[in-house]
Amino acid sequence: MGDARKRPIIAQATALWSVLEMVALGQRSLLEVDQYARMPGARAWHGSRRPMVLSDTSLERIVEGACREDLRGIPYRMVCALERRKALEVKLPSGRRVRVGLADGTDFGGMLACVFSFAAAVDAPVDMQAHTRGKELAACRDLLCRVRRRRGPSFADLVVFDGLYLTGPHLRLCKEQLGCEAVVKTKERRLSLIADAEGLFSLPAGEAPGIERVEGVDAARGVRYWVTAAGGFRWNDVPFALKVARVQQEKLKPAPGEEPFETFWVVATDESLSALDLRELGHMRWRIENNVFKRLSELVGSKRGFIRNKKVKEALLLIWFIGLLALGYYLLCRSAEKVSQALGGARRTWRILNRLFWIPVAQECAVKV
Repeated sequence: MGDARKRPIIAQATALWSVLEMVALGQRSLLEVDQYARMPGARAWHGSRRPMVLSDTSLERIVEGACREDLRGIPYRMVCALERRKALEVKLPSGRRVRVGLADGTDFGGMLACVFSFAAAVDAPVDMQAHTRGKELAACRDLLCRVRRRRGPSFADLVVFDGLYLTGPHLRLCKEQLGCEAVVKTKERRLSLIADAEGLFSLPAGEAPGIERVEGVDAARGVRYWVTAAGGFRWNDVPFALKVARVQQEKLKPAPGEEPFETFWVVATDESLSALDLRELGHMRWRIENNVFKRLSELVGSKRGFIRNKKVKEALLLIWFIGLLALGYYLLCRSAEKVSQALGGARRTWRILNRLFWIPVAQECAVKV
């Protein structure tokens, strides 16, 4: 990456690497980076001879001047590497292997942004688009178009959204312009499309041929489920048929005060998906919430408003995406045996894993000093 500063005292690479390390070290603010940068182990780790590696104000200033287009390109290259290793595909219950993209918006501490991520062996956040309140759909359209330009016409087989994106123009955008299939999970029952499906699914089995009805137990999620699905639905100005699935679930062991029953709907532009495929994709929609938004918030405080400069926050998010993807791939490929030996059957949060793997590194650096 180019550095436009003249005669810099602190290298740009040092600042960007310090932000990248925040994900692995679980540093939830730039102040924590500042405090860590004063430690002998940190100076040895970065090879710095200064009293401290860098301050939080210097870090913020250097990150603000970094080229965001260069930063955006790095996650795309990492995703290409995952694709070459066959680690970007997921296997659906039908046995079909597909590349599944996830798109959703969230609030990063006062900065609204839409994020595109892949659901794979390692959930891979790729890009983001900041927006103002009420403009999430437009931001997602711009984001998906940019991902397609960078990744090519086959950037994803399916893209999963929440109920906000269940609109005719959005479905047409995905299928006709982006070349991917759209899958939308919703709980909104007032839509005419959902009402038509509800009426069809209420008919006796013999009176409605072509309806898939599947039931079973999902031990991993602790639920019993009933899935009803059918294709051929027409809706508003959408020029192609849609497939709709109703998923009903009952928790096997609900927590005290928890509602044991849940019903949601999954709408897809791809009629070849099975009923169980649609149920799995509906659950997969939560991976961007749990494995990207919540995970980043837990590790680096991404949802806290400690950064007021939106240019700095956008650059930080892009670097954190890189760190999250790199750390996830490392934990997937290099540490399964170590984790099993160290934790056994204990809960494996990423914060615990970070402490497990990075404390020995910090101790080794301190010894070198």
